Order: sequence, then structure tokens, then C-alpha cells
Amino acid sequence: MSRTIKAYPELDTRLLNRICVTSDDFKMSYHTDNETRELDVKQIESSSRFHYFKIEDPNCEWNPDEHKINYSRKYTINNPSILFGENGIAPSNSLLGLVLIWTSKASSMRGTQIIGKFSSQSKGPLEFDLKGSFNKGILKGDVQLTTSLYLAEAGARLKSEMHLINKQGTLLGEIENQIMIVDGVGSIFPVVEVYEPNEPLWWVYFDVYDISSDPFNDDNIRIEINKGHKDYEALMSKKGLEENEFLTDIIASAIQLIIQKALSDTDFKEDIINDENLEPDSIGKVISYFINSLEFDISSPELMAKSIRSFMMKQV
Repeated sequence: MSRTIKAYPELDTRLLNRICVTSDDFKMSYHTDNETRELDVKQIESSSRFHYFKIEDPNCEWNPDEHKINYSRKYTINNPSILFGENGIAPSNSLLGLVLIWTSKASSMRGTQIIGKFSSQSKGPLEFDLKGSFNKGILKGDVQLTTSLYLAEAGARLKSEMHLINKQGTLLGEIENQIMIVDGVGSIFPVVEVYEPNEPLWWVYFDVYDISSDPFNDDNIRIEINKGHKDYEALMSKKGLEENEFLTDIIASAIQLIIQKALSDTDFKEDIINDENLEPDSIGKVISYFINSLEFDISSPELMAKSIRSFMMKQV
């Protein structure tokens, strides 16, 4: 798989450590019955690529399809001037900006919000207050929140700065990647209830013609929980996935099953692993997301089972 080589310097780990960016946790709220109610923001153990957190309503009334969500956060860049000049990533006479980029694959929507701008003359510590909102119906499943640097305004380059990019709007590197879990762990896999007295407690329905284009929804793929089974009441006696480790394990098993089934199809295996030639929201695209973004280990069945369950445990 080819890797793009940039012709200009970008933010790297060394520079990121030197500028010393700090940030508060997101604060989330919604408005209902003429009052503002705070949402709980719960941090989850991070992977090597993402920090995970989930939002919950202690009043059990917030619905992302019915309520707009307001958010705020404070950022601090302690040594901003290091980013400018010959040894930085932007010309001394330019402006850099901080931007939040959000992506909701489940709703097929993406957006940006400018957090703030600064120059080589800006003295640290430099503070920015982010405030914004998501309209109802936008947030579904997992939402990726990426804080990045970009060239907000081009400026005349000095002779020693000709190697630096000077095109307004160019993204110059990520400061932080977060995954906000909106619907909880159950949203990761469709679950429906059926009544089949002589059948097992649960099974996976998988009826797919083209993994690269068929949508990942309960028409094509789902877990069926059998209400006609003698153990149904015991399985569903605990409210929600947060208290139901058995249902969580069923979902983990189903995820492993469909990943293995998808990768057994040699026509699509490489496309799924490399995230290529896959339609948005298709089964192949979601499985590629499991592998590449959630970092499920597909090197062996036992390691796959372990990595999926480790991820699930962090969310409940």
C-alpha cells in the first residue's frame, strides 16, 4: 500500500511535545422544558490512535434525534511561536489556525468549526474557548472529533522559509483524535427480537450479495434474540448493555463472526483491509472501520476475539 510523502513540514510528535497543547474535557448539554441539562462525559481507555469518550444523560431523556446538543471546550497552546519560521511549519508572516473537524459515518455527515487563529507574535500560554452545537438528527453511533492545525492566512515567506507551505487552508497536522460514542455499544451492531420457540437463544442473520455496497443495516445483517427461548428472560433481565455483560458478549461474538466471514471472501479481503473501493455505510466499510479505526486484531481468531472484547469492555 502506497504512502503519501509530504513536500513540506507538518506537525509531528516532536513539535507537538514542544508546543505543549493542553485541553479540558468536552462539556455537553441540551435544552428541554425551558431548562439546560448537562450530559455526563465519561472517558474511556484510549487506543494508540484515538481517545474514546461517551455521553450519557443522567435524566434518561436526551435523544440525539430529538434534541440539539451544545458543546464547549478550552484549549491552551503554551509555546505557539515554535510553530513559525525556518524550523517550524508555517512562515513567520502567516497565521495559523486551530480547527475541529467532526465526522459522523452513520449519518454520512461531516463538518468543521474554527477554534481560533494566532501569529508568530502571539505569546503563550495562548487560550482558546470552543463553543458550538450539533443539530438534532446529526449524531449517530460513533462521531470522530479531530483537532488540527491549518494555515489560516498565507504570508510572505523569508528566504529561509521557502520550504514551508504557504497555501491558505492547508491542514498541517493533527493535535488530537477523539471518538465520541453517542448511542452506546449496542449501536455497533443491529439487534432485533424474534419469537422462535424451537430455535437457539440467539443467532446472526447474514444475507449479503455485495459486501462492498450492501448497507450495514438490519435488512442485511443483524443479531436475532429469540424471545421464545427459555433463557430469554434471564438474558434480558438486566436493563441495557451497561449492566448486561451477556448481551455485550453476544455482540462481540457476532462482530467476530461477520469479520471472519467477510475476510474469507477473497474478492473483497484486500479492499476491506486497505479501506478501498467500498461504498459509504456498506458492510465492507464498517468492517474496515472495525479493523483500521477500532484496531481489532485480525492476525488470528483468538487475538481477534480478545481485541473485540477488550474494546467492548471499555464502553460498558
